[in-house]
Formats: sequence, C-alpha cells, structure tokens
Amino acid sequence: RPTLLALPCTVGAFCAADSHQWHCAAAPGLLASAPRPTGVILAPALALLWLSKNGWSIGAALRNPLLLLWLALIPLGVVAYMIALQNQFGNPLAFMAASGESPSPLKP
Repeated sequence: RPTLLALPCTVGAFCAADSHQWHCAAAPGLLASAPRPTGVILAPALALLWLSKNGWSIGAALRNPLLLLWLALIPLGVVAYMIALQNQFGNPLAFMAASGESPSPLKP
C-alpha cells in the first residue's frame, strides 16, 4: 500500500531537516505527499522548523531562495500522484473515491 510509505518518509524529512540538510528533506517529503494529499502539510511544517532554527526571521528565509525551492518541491508529490491517477483511471481524485471521501471540498 502506498500509504505505508508516508510515515517513514515524513520521519525522514524531519530528520534531514533537523540536520539542516534541506535538500535531503525534500525527497522524502515529496514521497510522503504523493500517496496522501495531507502530506502537503509537510512543506509549511518544515518551513516553520526552519524559521524556528533561524530565530523566526522571515527575511533570512527570503534571502535563501534555494530553501524555498526545496520546500516547494514537496507538494509536487501529490500533483504527480494525481497525474498518474488521471492516466491510469481517468480520475485524478480516485484516491478520494477509494477511501470513501467526497471529492467535493464542501462536505454536507
């Protein structure tokens, strides 16, 4: 099951980020976001971790565009997964149908 990959990849992303290896955090983050859209939450969580390690200075983050690029790669996992679902099943939201969730963002 692809969702079994999410937890170890999430842990790997945080371990790499904790070691200030942001380029190494992007790959497991991307893999963690692929099977579950909730994995996209890793990008802001890792951004907050980076800010906390750098004195909460947003200016320092903006002076480091490569860091922002690495963090921007993380949500691409779910985009790639949705493209694969579109090609395979003709429905990019097939993961929602399989889990019994409504594809509508507004649930009754």
